[in-house]
Amino acid sequence: MFQKKISFSKKVAVFFVLVFVLGAGIYFSASKAKAASPGDVIINEVMWPGTSSSTEDEWIELRNTSGTAIDIANWTLENVIPGVTLTVTTTNNLCSTTTIPANGYFLISNFSSSSSAINVSAQCVTSTINLIDDYATNGDLILKDDSGTVIDQTPSTTTCPNWPGGAKGTQAQATSSMARNWNYGSGTATTSWHTSIIATGWDAGIPDKGTPGTYNGYPVSGTISQLNATTSGTFYIILQEHASSTSNLASYSQPATGTYQIHLLASSEVSSNGKYDFLAFRDIN
Repeated sequence: MFQKKISFSKKVAVFFVLVFVLGAGIYFSASKAKAASPGDVIINEVMWPGTSSSTEDEWIELRNTSGTAIDIANWTLENVIPGVTLTVTTTNNLCSTTTIPANGYFLISNFSSSSSAINVSAQCVTSTINLIDDYATNGDLILKDDSGTVIDQTPSTTTCPNWPGGAKGTQAQATSSMARNWNYGSGTATTSWHTSIIATGWDAGIPDKGTPGTYNGYPVSGTISQLNATTSGTFYIILQEHASSTSNLASYSQPATGTYQIHLLASSEVSSNGKYDFLAFRDIN
């Protein structure tokens, strides 16, 4: 009888151990960053020309378009050097992290911020980025997850022989990144890309254009000269003509007030005569 009680107690103990282990497994599984589907992470910006400080000062930015953190450990990016693949990993301190926060950005840079013209800390610092000015020779950038599934890529060089955005200046003259549109569409479409005219995250005195580590647009928080959200929900955007002091007022009806951001559009999309550099906006609340 005593032996049976001991046996029963052991079974109860084993039961509770199993419940604890399974419960912990469920907890840790739930806390992991989610697996990604194509389009959840995109190639968001490419500084293929290098900077006015150094042609080797190149970087590639990824953007998490989803509302959940995504772990990109062991993901690959093809053609960071023609024919060479970069693997995202914390091994040998290549990356400080492999997780992109929800709606966040992930910077892979050839230089650390102390050596680069940008003053933004990259999540990965590597010397293996050497993008070629001739896009057809470089090859399209292809982002794959750890199972080899293509998550995003730039236009195919068979249909797009040149980089679909970005501009290379001579040494000490401004260069511009190739930036993804906010409404990012397919990375393989040339219309999903533009040449950046915005400068955010650079060392003082650097003339280059690009937005490393953040979104490809101007941040606006209700400044009256740029944007005003009234209680009726009508937003006013002052359109500044390119290379001119002339401005025009345009209003757009929206359902709610809040904080908004202006996003870059090609001037040909904004107005028929191509005068304006930007117009689009979105609610960030």
